[in-house]
Order: sequence, then C-alpha cells, then structure tokens
Amino acid sequence: MRGVFNAVLVQGLPIEGASRHVELSARDGEGRGRGAWPLKEALALMAPDNPVLEKAYGFAVRRTIVGGREPLRAYVEVVTPSYFDLVKPRMAMGRALSAARDQPIEPAVMLSHTGWKRLLGGDPDALGRPLLVDGVPLTVVGVLEEGTGGIEPVTPEFWVLAGTGDTASGASTSYAVAGLLREGVSPQQASTFFTSALRALGPASGLAIETLEARV
Repeated sequence: MRGVFNAVLVQGLPIEGASRHVELSARDGEGRGRGAWPLKEALALMAPDNPVLEKAYGFAVRRTIVGGREPLRAYVEVVTPSYFDLVKPRMAMGRALSAARDQPIEPAVMLSHTGWKRLLGGDPDALGRPLLVDGVPLTVVGVLEEGTGGIEPVTPEFWVLAGTGDTASGASTSYAVAGLLREGVSPQQASTFFTSALRALGPASGLAIETLEARV
C-alpha cells in the first residue's frame, strides 16, 4: 500500500511561532486518510528528541457527559501536557493544567469561559469544585478569560490531560499530532522524517506508509 503523509501548515494561530505550526495527517494509496492515532503511537510520533518538530503535542476533541441527575453534553479537548508549551492560557481564575514528568496525571479540568457559565452557572467559587465527567469526578483548577481559548478554531467547554481517569484513557481515544517545525526545517523534510517514524511503528499504525509528501 502506498501512503502519503501531509504536514499541514496552519497560520494565524494565537501562539508564538504560528508560522511554523504543522498538523500531521496520513493518506494511503487508495485515498483513505488518517489524522489521529492511539496515545502510545501519538507519543512516539512526537518524541521530544526528533530532529524536525519541537513543542509537539497531541489532542483529541470529543463529546462527554457532565453531571449526575441532570447531565449535560459537553465538548472536551483532551491534550498531552506538552500542549501548554505552546498555549499560554489567560486565566480569569486559577491556573492551567500541568503535569510533571513521571508523575501521575492530576484528575482536573480547566474550563473555558463558556464552559464555566454553562456547566457551573458562572460560580465565582468554582475553583476546587468537583465536576463529574463521564462518571469520573474531576477538580476544577482554572477558568479562562472570556474570549480566549486554545489552538483549535472551536473552543471546547473544558480541557483535560491525556490519561485523566476513564474520560481520557479509553482505547477508543485517538490523538492528532501537531507542533512547530524546527528553525530551518521544511515541511518536506518533516514529511520524510515522519515517513520513517510511521514505518517504525509497524502494522499497528494502521497505514503502511511507503512515501510521504508535505502539503503547505
């Protein structure tokens, strides 16, 4: 099977180095595309020592059920801790999510302003409150300023870190991979590198990549 791996350059983002931001996607010889991988494979693709991409992160946007007796459907963005190497949230209250290397992931959520209003009624004492997400109790640690968000064009109602209880660690969760091209690296060079990286993952990657092209 012949494959194409695209490094898609996305500009105009609210981050430092936006002109070098790329999101990875793959396409096989039959035109079938793929832009997300299981967490283990995503982490392999965004290894911090790779020579073409820096501040690489993984993310997944999905629906969740929030609350108990009167549950609400909400959008959550599940991100790897490295997401916050690029995104510097402007907080109205509290702090952003964080995770130290080799330490357990904190069972916490960071709310957007919209999420704070909709899910907690704009409670000024929201910090420290439990939020039941897909049946898992998580603690509110921060609320973003109104009008601010993350990298994705649609701001979710809250964020959690990958590996946060059952809400983020299920086998069905797949992660897109993105980051910044290192200075002097072209999308074509990144494509060549990630062709080899996907081959190294073997059949589990879901696409047998033979060639790779970059599309800006």
